[in-house]
Amino acid sequence: MAYRDGMFPPPPPIRPDKSLAAFFGLMRDKEDTSQVFKFSANIAGLSMLPAFKRWMASRNGEILTGEDPTYILRALDDRARLRELPVGTVGRTYAEFMDRENLRTDGVSEAYHADGLITEEFKAAYPEYAAFIWFQNLTHDMYHVLTGYNRDSLGEAALLNYTTRISGARGIRYLAALASFRIKSEAPEIPVFKIMTNARLMGERSADLIVTDFPALLDRPLREVREELNIVPDPVYAGLSQERLLSLVQPQAA
Repeated sequence: MAYRDGMFPPPPPIRPDKSLAAFFGLMRDKEDTSQVFKFSANIAGLSMLPAFKRWMASRNGEILTGEDPTYILRALDDRARLRELPVGTVGRTYAEFMDRENLRTDGVSEAYHADGLITEEFKAAYPEYAAFIWFQNLTHDMYHVLTGYNRDSLGEAALLNYTTRISGARGIRYLAALASFRIKSEAPEIPVFKIMTNARLMGERSADLIVTDFPALLDRPLREVREELNIVPDPVYAGLSQERLLSLVQPQAA
């Protein structure tokens, strides 16, 4: 389905004050995914329009807005099958990651909807854009698997910096920058800015995951898929102690 004017919703007014409030909320509780959505929504503007157009022109857009809207969800949610795949495949690695982190396949999207950012009225008015946002939320954890970034605060910030080079989302780019300064202030011994730079460069060199057929990757070796997508996990980040990383920016009482 080709992109047509009117599919992309008018962006809300840019409100840096609300974005900053969401940032500090996220720093209090890094598991509160809704704060990421609030931050981005109040500063994104039209920055994601190019990515939306690419997605609409791709097979992903065609399938998810028409013939099989649950195609990717069914593939990623079939944990029993994915656990039976050979060790080192994309699908087996994804299932192990999701099990280890106790994550639901559609958890990111559920958090987005729970915060009221996508209502039934919105989906009725802009079904293609709602499907695009769902696709991005649904594949977020697959990005973790492909890039090698874990769910610690620095890993999430680096993944955002990688992602923004693909999605173009201005809010995500600013959030990644603010998070990097926050983490550096807490852990000056960690090469935070080097890791963020490496994430940005990885995103610039990477294949366009907006148009990638994720279910088609699941049975294939992760090493082979990374090479094909030109994704090289950052050795600087990989060399850090996970124990130290998990101690960063711990949730605090509100």
